[in-house]
Amino acid sequence: MPSDIPPHIHGKDLPKGVKKSTVSVTCDHLEKMLHVASQGEFSFFSDEPEKMGGENEFPAPLTYIASGIGFWLLTNLKRYASMKKISIKSAQVKIELDFYLFGSIVDENIESGVSEVRSFFEVSSKDKFEDVLSVIKLAKKGCFAESLVIKPVNLESVCIINGKKIKNL
Repeated sequence: MPSDIPPHIHGKDLPKGVKKSTVSVTCDHLEKMLHVASQGEFSFFSDEPEKMGGENEFPAPLTYIASGIGFWLLTNLKRYASMKKISIKSAQVKIELDFYLFGSIVDENIESGVSEVRSFFEVSSKDKFEDVLSVIKLAKKGCFAESLVIKPVNLESVCIINGKKIKNL
């Protein structure tokens, strides 16, 4: 079965050299635990369950982190399969994040983190097992979201309070 992505869209290989780009998302608080994120022409919302002070109308923020990993893995899977002329009949990836939070607001010693991320692929294809496995491995290697979990990066944090700018909190 041929790819549902026309060959001219992705070509046969990645462009030569290093591709660098920036994604910018602006998030605004609306009310309670309801927030909106805007990126170009798109807007999406996050909320928390009632037990956290929200209305439970939209996914929680961690859901978007897990979804971002899954979406990017599937995007790469389809892109690289198209380049290698491997047909993907169906694909699903489940992402699980184990997270923790402890400490005290009063003592100002909060610590949070993610202790493990797991991805589970299920792919159906008429092509050879080894060829499909190769594309899955490439999708994982090319996944910015998985890379962000595996390799630490610099975090620049800027805060403006009543007009006063504070850098690197």
